Amino acid sequence: TGAQMASALIMLGRMRGVHRPAIAAVIPGIDGPKILLDAGANTDCGPNNLMEFAIMGNVYAEKVLGISNPSVGLLNIGSEPYKGDQLTKAAYDLLCKSQLNFYGNIEAGDMLGDSVDVVVCDGFVGNSLLKFGEGLGHLFYSLLYEAVGKSLFTKAGGLLLLPGVKEIQNKLDWQEYGGAPLLGVNGVSIVCHGGSKAKAVKNAIRVARNCVENKFAIQLQESFSEEKVRACHMG
Repeated sequence: TGAQMASALIMLGRMRGVHRPAIAAVIPGIDGPKILLDAGANTDCGPNNLMEFAIMGNVYAEKVLGISNPSVGLLNIGSEPYKGDQLTKAAYDLLCKSQLNFYGNIEAGDMLGDSVDVVVCDGFVGNSLLKFGEGLGHLFYSLLYEAVGKSLFTKAGGLLLLPGVKEIQNKLDWQEYGGAPLLGVNGVSIVCHGGSKAKAVKNAIRVARNCVENKFAIQLQESFSEEKVRACHMG
């Protein structure tokens, strides 16, 4: 990830007004896909970085995922405004003063619900959260297959449930999403999982092609500049 970010900055350059590009990971939610950023590009962030992540995630949710007036949540250890460390408290104040549709603080257990469309955090937290979710998915399917194989009765039931399980598995399979765009560079850069195989690479290419065809980098620069000006004026 570090090497790709460095090469993207050298080859493509950083967008005007963006101090740190961020990885925007699309994750499944109860009411549709969510965007989590930063998912690993920046481990040490300041409040202004989180504000920029929120603006870029908002634009991506609207322009690429087609979500009208996306809601933005700040990942924290509690939903109350006074919760968190110095970083999240300062970022909370900035987001409150912006013109984004800021929901407020959210806890990790609520981020996949119907409260927000964009989840903002630093890269250390975001990447750790993604890897925990990946491990939890492997655990779930391991326990499920173990339970189904215990007897003829459970195997028969498993066959009846198989179509539904396959549908859920596809929704939770990170390979279906291909890769995560690195937002904030002058072009398209898709970050893939280290264990990506043909299916994931194919879908990553699909994501890149869609971004190019929709001229997303240009749209992001224009929308980011407008949103940041408004945010600064509000602040």
